[in-house]
Amino acid sequence: MKLKISKFNLILCSILLLSSVACRKSLEGKFREGEIHYRISYLESKIGMIPVEALPKEMTMKFKDDAVITEIDGIFGYFNISNVTNSRKSDNMTYLKIMNKKFYFEGRPDEIAPGFHKMNNMIVEYVEGEKEICGYTCQKAMVTLPEFGSDPFPVYYTNEIYIKNPNQATPYQDIDGVLLEFYLTLSNLKMKLVAENIYSKSVTDKKFERQNDYIRISKPTMERILDSLMVN
Repeated sequence: MKLKISKFNLILCSILLLSSVACRKSLEGKFREGEIHYRISYLESKIGMIPVEALPKEMTMKFKDDAVITEIDGIFGYFNISNVTNSRKSDNMTYLKIMNKKFYFEGRPDEIAPGFHKMNNMIVEYVEGEKEICGYTCQKAMVTLPEFGSDPFPVYYTNEIYIKNPNQATPYQDIDGVLLEFYLTLSNLKMKLVAENIYSKSVTDKKFERQNDYIRISKPTMERILDSLMVN
């Protein structure tokens, strides 16, 4: 019995140790290649007939040499949506996979990816106030959306991770820094994203290559498909 308790305590200590170091700053300082894992929470308890428990829990960003891929797996792995941008090549590709069906949309370099609300006439006010997220010092900005008549809300971004135009295909194009806490609307889902793990690690070039086995569709068509996935 003592041996079992000892093993349990050892496992518990290991879990606590890993959780305590999982979101510390990379020892390499300002780096150009790695991954950021964001925790997703929702501002509503239910979307259509779908409880939030069934909705995506994480968004992953991989980056290398000014190329960025963001990826979300949705509803028990039923679909996957990813956006690939590359400032050097002016790429802006969105891929949507639903079971064995594969679609893509190719946008202009500065075009917001399908599914994300444009947040028209966004007003960004850079204010005093820093916040540490995963060991990275983040600057604060207050964002106002006049079209929604909403109160200003805070977002936090860091300049300690180097990515050129990190928000190229998002509504936050005017913010020159990597967002570590912010809000997005994907189709009808109002989400809050907060970085919970940041890694300086090697990312394969294959992640950013164009996928040739996807069928090209228009942006409105992809958005209609996303809407149908999110509300049913």
